[in-house]
Amino acid sequence: MVPNSKLSAGLSDFFGDDATVLYGLQAAGMNKKYRKGAMIVGEGDSGSTVFYLVSGTASALRYSAAGAEVFIDTFGPGDLIGEMAALSGGERTADIYATSDVELIAFPGTAFIGLMEKHGSIGVRVSRLLVERIRRTTRRMFEQSTLSSKGRVCAELMRLAEPVGGTEVLLINAMPSISEIGKKLGMARETVSRTVSELKGQAVVAPEGSGLLINQPHLLLARLN
Repeated sequence: MVPNSKLSAGLSDFFGDDATVLYGLQAAGMNKKYRKGAMIVGEGDSGSTVFYLVSGTASALRYSAAGAEVFIDTFGPGDLIGEMAALSGGERTADIYATSDVELIAFPGTAFIGLMEKHGSIGVRVSRLLVERIRRTTRRMFEQSTLSSKGRVCAELMRLAEPVGGTEVLLINAMPSISEIGKKLGMARETVSRTVSELKGQAVVAPEGSGLLINQPHLLLARLN
């Protein structure tokens, strides 16, 4: 049977284009939409639904005993949300909020685990996703313990940037707000603002529409200390 193109739209970006796999996902999944600011899952919840993010962005957050917001991770199209609880059978480990309007495909946890057992390709892709998240977390921990505040801002700008053509110039297409970067890095908004202003003043970076152009990436890399 041929998968429904509307329901499985975008699934092939993560799961591949095997019709049998896509049909299994289609049969188990249900489309859901959340508006910006809505909570998708809550820390401590016992649900095991796995969400595949088709469009939009989301962030995982936790809160300290004093109520301070602690950034955990971000999610974009092609990411899974909630797979940890489904795999471990435990509670949700963070609050996950939609940071824009989002469209997802929701899979009951038991159904998703069943698909992983039936189709090895799904298990491999989920494993690769988890490995990449571990790498990101390890990199953030390393940066937090070894880089100055300014160095961490520069590292985050490099991480957000994409190459422009065949040049050395990089571009952040949609520059996050200074407050968003500060929350993500766990530092004061003023520190981020001051660092970005210094980089602009030295022509290392420059505004480009709603984004940020990194004119001299080698100079930005030199500030990773």
